[in-house]
Amino acid sequence: MKAYFYLIFTACVVIVSCSDIPSREEAGEFIQITDFSISPDAFAFNIDDGVGDTSVIANLNIRFNVLSDTGESPAKLGYIIRDATTDLTLFEGEHAVDFSTNTAQIEIPLTLRTFDSRELGLTSFFISDGRLLSNVATGSIRVRGFSVGLPEVVSVENPDTVRIPAANQPNVGFSLKARVIHPVDQALINRVLVDIRDQGNNLLAGSPFQMFDDGNLATLPTGSTSGDEVAGDSLYTRLFQISSANNPDVYTMFYHAIDNFGASSDTVQSTMRFIR
Repeated sequence: MKAYFYLIFTACVVIVSCSDIPSREEAGEFIQITDFSISPDAFAFNIDDGVGDTSVIANLNIRFNVLSDTGESPAKLGYIIRDATTDLTLFEGEHAVDFSTNTAQIEIPLTLRTFDSRELGLTSFFISDGRLLSNVATGSIRVRGFSVGLPEVVSVENPDTVRIPAANQPNVGFSLKARVIHPVDQALINRVLVDIRDQGNNLLAGSPFQMFDDGNLATLPTGSTSGDEVAGDSLYTRLFQISSANNPDVYTMFYHAIDNFGASSDTVQSTMRFIR
């Protein structure tokens, strides 16, 4: 894992009230945090780091003064790390501290996604048995990931017209195809889907249908086959069959791809007619 650190840091020592930080007792502070820093306070990733989760370490450095006895239970240094935009708690923990030096240095393990860009807010305080014993120090960590991009449906292919077989004639098969690429890695494509609507705008039962790039012509549980001829060529296929029981109609197909992180491509449309 390659990480590039920037010396951009904001930190302050304040007295605040947070919903998931224990309330301070009316007796006041037992410990006063006087100095607070995070190192490194920024992480940046590029394509060489790979796409996914990576582990890093942020070092929390604190100086403090003990104002009065904290009681029988020793105080611990606690921290909470939140997403600065959503306020969602991502990491939290407590660490024992050597009070003889009036300093504390702890390592905070973080798991970050190399393609995320976000600001993290770090809150630190002393705590004992659920009691807040100090003022609260706050700082920030900047995360700068690289752009993964979105899957793209480059082109689609389907017959313009499919003729419904006459009574007592064999079923007629046809294929829907979509060429899909990912700007970083084809392995990031999770699935390719097609929704089919009739001319009354009703979804065809079974929509969305998954398309395949598996080179597998084996029968699927639905009775249809993937219809894909070559595995791994970025051309996703789904084979369908119709019988004499089908009725003339006009269908619109909506193709889209989803990557491993849930991001979706733009939707590409095409149309097809069933005739007798």
